[in-house]
Amino acid sequence: MSLSQITPPATEPITLEQAKARLRLSDDTQNSRLVHLIRTARQRIEYESGRAIFNQTWVERRDSWQAQRGQKCRLAAFATQFTLVKPPLVSIERIEVFDADNFGTLWDPSQYFIDTLADPGRIALGRNAQFPEPGRAIAGIEIEFVCGYGTAVDDVPAGLIEASGLLMQAMFESEDEAVTLPLRVQSLIAPWRRLSL
Repeated sequence: MSLSQITPPATEPITLEQAKARLRLSDDTQNSRLVHLIRTARQRIEYESGRAIFNQTWVERRDSWQAQRGQKCRLAAFATQFTLVKPPLVSIERIEVFDADNFGTLWDPSQYFIDTLADPGRIALGRNAQFPEPGRAIAGIEIEFVCGYGTAVDDVPAGLIEASGLLMQAMFESEDEAVTLPLRVQSLIAPWRRLSL
């Protein structure tokens, strides 16, 4: 299995102006570094929580629907449901299955139901449907999906926004992007943390 981001979020948890106010900076000499730290902090919060903060598009490539090398099986309910990664799920853009000749076929969306209310989201088979098996042995399944709480700061749980700001501040003050996650940040993301699948 591999995950690749296709479209990153269009916004960040805090603005450059908010970061400068938080750090009591009045000049522009640190602007480029702050923009980088804001993005890095958001990415780290997403990694630590297992969630997508703002809407973003990913593609998951799989060899099969079954569990892969050291991962938990994500098939459930007698293999009629498949759990996705990076909640919350917004939509499935496409599910493409490749044959032995590397020809891709889109799986007809009428054959499955997308449960965006589950946490994490899942694909459930329709009546008399089956998960399509790939003919290609490697990366024969591609699932392109959108995940995230929305496109605006007000769409996102306040704890995740504040955790991003606190982590950005800690990285700036320590001058180390690999800073240990502060306890306040850990406590803010604890209710949202997802176990790795």
